[in-house]
Amino acid sequence: MKKIVIIASVLMFTLTGLFAQTESVKKFYDRYTNQEKVSDYTINGWLLKVASEYSDSADAGKVLEKITQLRVLVMDDGNPISSHEYKDFMQVLRKDKFEELIKIKDKDVDVDFFIREEDEHITNVLMLVNEKDGFVLISLEGLLKMEDLKNINLDIEGGEHFEAMGKKIPRA
Repeated sequence: MKKIVIIASVLMFTLTGLFAQTESVKKFYDRYTNQEKVSDYTINGWLLKVASEYSDSADAGKVLEKITQLRVLVMDDGNPISSHEYKDFMQVLRKDKFEELIKIKDKDVDVDFFIREEDEHITNVLMLVNEKDGFVLISLEGLLKMEDLKNINLDIEGGEHFEAMGKKIPRA
């Protein structure tokens, strides 16, 4: 019995580490979340599992079940992040084992998608929308596969960029 408890504890600790938000992303959220005209939304996995039961698409429902946390930071009345801070954050993400998946530059809008992988699973997905009048950071955590990213459809500010990303990912 004692061995089972020890093994379960080690397993829980290991899985918690897989799903934990990286320190660089957490610091970024913490830096901006309490500023005026900034909205921060966090939806935990259990609520997403409930939402998966009401999904119109079976594939989308399966993806929702795999997400352990969805966090959205929205700055829609101006952008307090300088281009220097944005570039620094990009470098920190790369050092933190995030890989740039897609970069979209359209007029005055930059959209960057990053993923972080552990073994054969994607544990973190970041989408950053950086423009003159606003900024959006969407962070997904869970155990996802590349195929799952094609089925993400978020009805939130900036969510349309996830749909565009799904169309640009080559089919396996």
